[in-house]
Amino acid sequence: MKRLFVFLTLIAGLALHAEEKKEAVSKQSKPLPKVLKYDLTYFSLGTVGIENNKMWIIAPQLSFGKRVVYHESGVDFSAVAGYSLSKQKVISYALPKIMYIRYLEPVENNSTYYGIGGSWGGIHNLETHKHFHGILLNAAVGIEFNRKTRFPNMIQLDLAIPAISAFKEGSTPSPSLSLSYALGF
Repeated sequence: MKRLFVFLTLIAGLALHAEEKKEAVSKQSKPLPKVLKYDLTYFSLGTVGIENNKMWIIAPQLSFGKRVVYHESGVDFSAVAGYSLSKQKVISYALPKIMYIRYLEPVENNSTYYGIGGSWGGIHNLETHKHFHGILLNAAVGIEFNRKTRFPNMIQLDLAIPAISAFKEGSTPSPSLSLSYALGF
């Protein structure tokens, strides 16, 4: 009888220890993140820097786009236009602009991201009549805020590099840099 009591106590102790160990492991394990899936339409305002005759022109820029996101990846489709109000009249555009976006904190409400892509775009100087129209390579870094709300917004820095000219008069322009703030809905 004494041996049976010792045996049952040992079994109960092992079962209790296994249950405690299972609870400790489950407390340490993080639950699998929920997949964040959404799409947003956005409107952005910003500035673009365009080099013209060894002088940088800062121009206002508008864009409108659609972003589709699934967890850490997204695709961004947009149209972008800028027009300088200075003495040197320059128009820049990208239509369509398509970028692959990668989020660094995919399930967080605020996340930094980077993207690469391409666009059909151009730069046209209305004073000198020099222009470039062709394929632009695009790179971007940004922060998207309030991703899980009805009105997400973002700040983005873009680089557009003229790559392949379809129509050109004059030399190939330098890359342009833009900074914009977007409101999604």
